[in-house]
Amino acid sequence: MRTVAGSRPRSTLARVDRLVATRHRDRDYGLRRILFLADTLALWLALELALWVVGEWRGQAEVDALWILPTIPVWFLLFRAYGLYQRPLRTFEPTHLDDLSSVFHALVIGTLGLWLWFRFMPVQQLDLKEVIAFGAFAFLLTISFRAAVRIIGLRMRGPEKVLVIDPSRPTPAYRHHQSQTDSAKRDSTDDER
Repeated sequence: MRTVAGSRPRSTLARVDRLVATRHRDRDYGLRRILFLADTLALWLALELALWVVGEWRGQAEVDALWILPTIPVWFLLFRAYGLYQRPLRTFEPTHLDDLSSVFHALVIGTLGLWLWFRFMPVQQLDLKEVIAFGAFAFLLTISFRAAVRIIGLRMRGPEKVLVIDPSRPTPAYRHHQSQTDSAKRDSTDDER
């Protein structure tokens, strides 16, 4: 260790305290943010596709699709209300079907809200075919993007380490602990008599 004249040597613990953060984010912190970005991209792309594919006489589909951007905070709150950003993202048997009902319900409410938004904004109102196409595209794209984000995230981070204990085959340490616990219970009942 280096010392400066008139000072004490720095301890190893002081250096470690500076290197180790006092607060740690959970493993899914970044994944939740990427899921939000994927959902935002899916919603914008769904509106773009709905206006482009179904809206035959709409001339400015690209510009009209940008009107979804001011509604993104509302979509975030709606998806969060359905637990799409708060639920634990880890399960023992992860499936991509876990979000289907929540995404569907959030999209039904959000699509109706988007229809109202377009009705009162200075752009051409969405007709029924465009609203239905948006809902269908949004559902397919949101589920697909969420599945892709989770697959890529798992490949980048690797599987999470989990300790599973099989109670049908106790280990010697567990048997020793259990015998100590049982003898302590017997001793306490003997003292009560």
